[in-house]
Amino acid sequence: MRSNRLNPGVQAGLACMLACSLLSCGGETTTLAACSGDRSCPAPTNDLPWAVQILPAPGSGNTSDGKNLALAQDESRLVFDRDGAAIFRVRGTALVTGTVSDANAQLLVGAHITARLPSGIPGQNDYNTSGVTAEMPRGAFSLRVPLASVPAQQPYQFWLSFDDPFLASLSPPQWRSESIATDRELPLRLPALSDLAVVTGRITNALGEGVGSLSVQAFDEQARLVSSTALSQSGSGTQAGTYRLLIDPTLASNASGRLTVVVRPSAQDTVLPILEASLAVPLPNSQSRVDFAVPSYRKPVIYKLPIRGGTLAGTIVAGARVRAQVLLSDAATIKLGHKAYYIASGDSDSEGLARLMLVPAPIGGSNLLYHITVVSPSHVPYASVARQELQVGPTEGLLGAVVLPSRAEIRGRLLDAGGVPVAAAQVVASRIDALDLGTAPIATQAVMADVPQAITDASGRFSLYLDPGDVDLEFAHPGGLQARSSLDNLRIGTVSQDVGDIVLPPVTLGSLDVTSPSSSPVIDAKVRIFELPDTQQRLGVSCDGTTPCSRTGKLRAEAFTGRSGRAQFLLPGGKARLLGR
Repeated sequence: MRSNRLNPGVQAGLACMLACSLLSCGGETTTLAACSGDRSCPAPTNDLPWAVQILPAPGSGNTSDGKNLALAQDESRLVFDRDGAAIFRVRGTALVTGTVSDANAQLLVGAHITARLPSGIPGQNDYNTSGVTAEMPRGAFSLRVPLASVPAQQPYQFWLSFDDPFLASLSPPQWRSESIATDRELPLRLPALSDLAVVTGRITNALGEGVGSLSVQAFDEQARLVSSTALSQSGSGTQAGTYRLLIDPTLASNASGRLTVVVRPSAQDTVLPILEASLAVPLPNSQSRVDFAVPSYRKPVIYKLPIRGGTLAGTIVAGARVRAQVLLSDAATIKLGHKAYYIASGDSDSEGLARLMLVPAPIGGSNLLYHITVVSPSHVPYASVARQELQVGPTEGLLGAVVLPSRAEIRGRLLDAGGVPVAAAQVVASRIDALDLGTAPIATQAVMADVPQAITDASGRFSLYLDPGDVDLEFAHPGGLQARSSLDNLRIGTVSQDVGDIVLPPVTLGSLDVTSPSSSPVIDAKVRIFELPDTQQRLGVSCDGTTPCSRTGKLRAEAFTGRSGRAQFLLPGGKARLLGR
């Protein structure tokens, strides 16, 4: 049967259920329904690769010693004994202190320092500790960071940047890789001007006047910032619209590659386009010039874009997220050889109309060709459109409708390890590939999609509408009767299908004792258990280049440690599988 769309309150409750991974959060005092009474559960199997993340509560280590302070960290190899118990001793910390100075040894106040340690669990965020250089003592900073599991093989990345616009205009951000195994003194000094490349230029409008208050930055081929942040000068005269950008060539991922110089409007000038120019990675102590021209175009006005499902006269689709992008050009942009992107976005209303502020085509000229991306709500039977062309004429009003094709409906039935249907379980489709948005400027943010989800009925059946692509289906039961698991590496096409019966693995019961570096229990710490991805290449199954391959760790349980530092949780005893496979 088809599942109804969940209201926000129910969605929030189910999200909490998923986060708590099938049990009421509360650590060792929790009664795990699947393993209570006369129902005993075996220990977790070490045939599955487990990892753990520890998020201590403030003061949970019961120590005032900064060296033994419990800080967030993870371990990518967690092993359970035959009784289902594991131990994690929180690693100690190191104090990183130093000063920030410019090339002339002048100490800088207000410099932002971030110490970043990559997580050992694929798909999890890095661990970031940050601070700002002080007034007293001038230019000083102090960061307490958790030690890595193997410091020599897991260096910290220290990032020096500036929140203050004036300081940001004086230097590119700086990256520095350092192994931290104990307390360290780490003085940071900005490079000399002779080590940087200077790029200057002027940004003008269609009348040749300078355009001020636009930000200018340079990015490498991996979209990493390698320059200062310049603002074009305001005012009048020949200095208006000029900028001066400092580039650190050593920050570029490819020294023989190209950079993209991006000009962005301020938050108050949303009707201005984003400008992009290409520049070879310059040599240190060199000077280059890159000029920009804002192309001539008519003032944006509101257009109404109908979003329909199936046919032009088909179903109204409300709540669709729409992005429209057009490449503007005139004689000036063609002469200078740079690109100008105008971008607008909006959501379709209850009448299926997305109201977009679009640049009209010139009167008497050709229509403008916009590229449209539509992300359809996950509960409707009509698919998202990654890239469609749309003609926009000179007169505001109603545009031709964007017609969404049909989505594949994926149906199935969820069974427990004994073959009994599992009712009231949440089924969530997690996309493992990215929606192709086509060519887009670096400054563009991706259009985010809803997460498709459903609840199994009394017979264990569920139904999801899914866009074409690669997904994992994740399963969670709110009553603590099943362990969270997933059916991975599914390739979804455009044809609906019934995948049949999905058999969940047996439930296992695990526990973790968390101690501080001084061996005291760590109480009220959040424990998150992950199953690491299986990226072994299997012809016709996964990871062979023609079939999907999920590469992120899957959250399988989340609990809190009690007074003894112990947390209990349910884990799957294997992989979910399709019956008969």
